[in-house]
Amino acid sequence: MRTGKRQISSLNADQLDRIHRVEEILRCQLHNRPSLEQLARQVGLNECTLKQGFRQVFGKTVFTYFRDYQLEQAQQLLVTGNFKVEEVTQMVGYGDRSAFTKAFRRKFNISPSDCRRSIQYF
Repeated sequence: MRTGKRQISSLNADQLDRIHRVEEILRCQLHNRPSLEQLARQVGLNECTLKQGFRQVFGKTVFTYFRDYQLEQAQQLLVTGNFKVEEVTQMVGYGDRSAFTKAFRRKFNISPSDCRRSIQYF
């Protein structure tokens, strides 16, 4: 499923496919975030085209997209699973609970613990 919402005239069809391939790679590698150089090499684009094209297609940088995806996955796990915050922290690739909590609170305006607790009462 293609999630890019914008029409991009400066990228050709092959480049668009490669940009979407980067999205797939990021979604599959929550525990091992590749560098921009690795991503560019993996899909056969130069780093500049990758950075600019990704921002055009998805409206955010590669690593903002990656972090948002990690946190959205964490939220889903907290809401639908019976996992402790420490488990979710590891499951989505954060090595440090403090950094995870800070990023989660910044994105959702609630702590992971409070998010998990609020669901248990429904």
